[in-house]
Amino acid sequence: MAVAAEQLWEVEQHQDHYLASVPGTSYSDIELPLVIEAAELQSDELIRRRTARFIGSVLVEESVELENSVRQDLSLLDALHEARNGNEQARKMVQINAATDVMERTFKAGHVTEVILEQDDNGTLFQYGQSMQEVYANSFRYMDPSPQMHKRLEAEALNGHRIQSFANSGQLDDYSFVVFSLAPDDMTIEEAAGEGFFTDSMSGVIQVTTKKGNDITIESAFVAGRQDELSERHDKSSVVGLLKELGIEYEDLSVTEMLSKPLLINNSLIPNGVVDIVERYDRQTDSFFGQQQPAQPYDTYLEVCRQRERSMKSVSDRVAERLIVATSSISSPALASALLNKISEEETLKRALVDATIDPIVYGKQAAQHINAAREHIAEGNIAQGLESMESAKKTATSSSCAGNLRLTSSESLDSDSASSATCKEVKDGEHVKCPGCMKMVRAIVPDKETIFCSNKGCKLAHPSLK
Repeated sequence: MAVAAEQLWEVEQHQDHYLASVPGTSYSDIELPLVIEAAELQSDELIRRRTARFIGSVLVEESVELENSVRQDLSLLDALHEARNGNEQARKMVQINAATDVMERTFKAGHVTEVILEQDDNGTLFQYGQSMQEVYANSFRYMDPSPQMHKRLEAEALNGHRIQSFANSGQLDDYSFVVFSLAPDDMTIEEAAGEGFFTDSMSGVIQVTTKKGNDITIESAFVAGRQDELSERHDKSSVVGLLKELGIEYEDLSVTEMLSKPLLINNSLIPNGVVDIVERYDRQTDSFFGQQQPAQPYDTYLEVCRQRERSMKSVSDRVAERLIVATSSISSPALASALLNKISEEETLKRALVDATIDPIVYGKQAAQHINAAREHIAEGNIAQGLESMESAKKTATSSSCAGNLRLTSSESLDSDSASSATCKEVKDGEHVKCPGCMKMVRAIVPDKETIFCSNKGCKLAHPSLK
């Protein structure tokens, strides 16, 4: 791939002059390799430097300014308040967040989701009302990552900046940005489970970002990394094998290194999007989405996934409504996410009682036993016993929708029996809060009980020492 990368460097350096000198020629007319390693592009050095500055600013608790953005970021908490006040766009954002959580929580393999990113007039990408930059910033702010997870978060932030750059440059018109996000190989099973990974099947995600019509879309295919908890992992070798077919060597890379080395794959190689890559992945082990089960036509399987999502809409709508009702008692963005997690688990557990397509094991072994017992009781007409078993499942459930530990400050908590028990506490020095002046999440500077300053030097409420 070194020769191909050098060819692409030349195109990057001279494409503007070339396009200007040949009338009627566009970027898509330039002959490029069909598969390109993003990390080998000359432009990637600049993207890496930008990402490093971005991560540094988040870690030292500075406000993250959006480059060229003409839109205001909305956190989930912001959207809840707006939705409570009747803003239908904000309500839709809450519903999309809930739907995403519900599907990722209940289907760990054999499912494909698609998200359409929004762009403002300057090309800044937004997901569910938040800029992609803010999404990655919040990963550092509100998670409590282990050293291994911190490296993954850095790789994900870098990929986010790459996507923004490729979207602006037009490279996503003809190419798809492909990322392999597998279960960690530098943690024990217990550590990975503690971080929110589904270790029974070592599920991972193959993600494809590209342009469809006028929209930038992200397709995420959830695949199993092993057949069951007693089987050896096959996910890494499957990715290595499928990429070897495309002329790319991923041999001996760790999972985090794979994550940080995404590809640009010409759309001619994957006309059906992510399922074409999943098909290559499955070919390595004669499986279907990494699982030993009967295969289905890949080109029509997306409709199966869409139908599944439609069938779960009533569940996600209930999650969204419960969140909106609890808005007045949610004191921070971190608590809003934690409450979404809690309510989503409760509502999907109810659905699992009557929906056999939901594998009970996604709630943990102990809860799965209670769910199976509840299903049997209900089938036999023993409603009271079935509900009793579901209560036991609720108490022992350990589901998750995405990896990473959510960090709640000492002043925040979730009551085990109420979704609206959060209370606002006195702001303490160093605590992350939303500043009423600049409307950003910042570190509060509290020199005494009567005074609170913002740590964003550009804010009118900034501490005098910062100006």
